Amino acid sequence: MNTIAETSGNAPEKMLRILDCFTLSSGQLSVGDIADMTGMPRSTTHRWVTTLRNAGLLDQDNTGDVYRLGLRLIHLGNSALANMDISRDARHVLEALSRSTGEKSHLCVFDGNQMIFVTRTIGGRAGRFNSTTTMESSPCYCTSVGKAVLAFQPTETIERIIKQGLHPYTRDTLTDPIKLRDDLATTRKRGYAINNGEMDAHERCIGAPVRNAAGRVIAGLSLSSTRRKLTDDRIPDLAQLVIKHAELLSIQLGYRSRAD
Repeated sequence: MNTIAETSGNAPEKMLRILDCFTLSSGQLSVGDIADMTGMPRSTTHRWVTTLRNAGLLDQDNTGDVYRLGLRLIHLGNSALANMDISRDARHVLEALSRSTGEKSHLCVFDGNQMIFVTRTIGGRAGRFNSTTTMESSPCYCTSVGKAVLAFQPTETIERIIKQGLHPYTRDTLTDPIKLRDDLATTRKRGYAINNGEMDAHERCIGAPVRNAAGRVIAGLSLSSTRRKLTDDRIPDLAQLVIKHAELLSIQLGYRSRAD
């Protein structure tokens, strides 16, 4: 008998395992792909994929052969982000950073696979800011916010991200796992990450980690500009400002360093 009740005891786990299969590099998957990735029987996978599709959490393409994450997740995600403490607390911090530097600032949270934009400001000393909450995502291996977060994750998380594939967005993207590991080690040592045109060839960014009350790095705060404006000689001073504001946001989220 093919019913949901057959596996209802593990329903949340099975659905999450399926949803977790979809990443930036694996945005569209067949039932066979999902079965291989989850280790579930194909018949069980098909049943749960159908359930998720009917709930609006997965969409099926016109051919019916592959699936992708559904639009309902955007609605749910936007609601979650809008009500997160980090989203509310970040706006004033980002506005202060943009005001003091005249550059754009962003805050992204780490969902375990990629970075999700929570709040961004379009900055300037004139004080005109545009804050948004959005579900736009970005990789964590070629953005400053992403590398600022990834550098402080467990080794198994870093290796899982590498295993998923390091897609070259520009000629400067770090697609060599050894070079990426070295870059993350440098980020841990100095406390901030640099994106040298690794996702957008014309953009340069500085990112710093944001910690929650437990001290875990859950997000990244960044300052971005053009490569022409964000020159090497500006980076040290600007990096300290980014770190300072990231630490301020961490404190607002309840983090206290051991020195405190």
